Amino acid sequence: MKAANGKVISEISTGEKRTYLKLEDIPLFLESLFIVTEDQKFYDHAGVDLSGISRALLINSQNKTIEQGGSTITQQLARNVYLSHDRTYNRKLSDLIYTYQIERKKIKTGNHGVYLNAIYFSNGAYGIEAASQYYFSRPAGELTKAELAFLAAIPNNPEYYNPLEHYDATKKRQERMLEQMVANGALEQAEYESLIKSTIKLDLSIPVDLYPDYVT
Repeated sequence: MKAANGKVISEISTGEKRTYLKLEDIPLFLESLFIVTEDQKFYDHAGVDLSGISRALLINSQNKTIEQGGSTITQQLARNVYLSHDRTYNRKLSDLIYTYQIERKKIKTGNHGVYLNAIYFSNGAYGIEAASQYYFSRPAGELTKAELAFLAAIPNNPEYYNPLEHYDATKKRQERMLEQMVANGALEQAEYESLIKSTIKLDLSIPVDLYPDYVT
């Protein structure tokens, strides 16, 4: 809601903060970070990484629990947009069906763009732009690589890596993700050391009702 001069006086939503970015507006570093840490064979497979699934099934059978997912970015996209996060084999089968359809309908880069706009970053923020605005009060295109990597740490487990409650855990995962970038040759050691030393200062901008009587 805006006043006559265009100033925002209140934001009303269903609890989901979401702002879509075009693929070309998503920072390339963020795209590379998610591919290296979530789905290294993204451009090679047809939506499903059989080696990843086999590895996950082996680990799960050994532990008699569902601890490893083996999901590709397209499978995670299907889960975030169309399905649930239930850790069951029935949902895994649904993943495969939806993933096949998504791969048929979209090109690879399109899948990645939708994925980065869809995933959950805790505290009601869905997609990288909403997360950037919520945690840093700036658009994603203006964030540093260290800040982007910090945000990228959240979706793996939005409750555990909620930076408002578990800042240190989020920071440690950020560092592990950057380490993986170095190990895969996507980041130089010197830049890695500089990034992990960068101070991550959250700048929350939670909307408030400036004129509650009029808003009501």
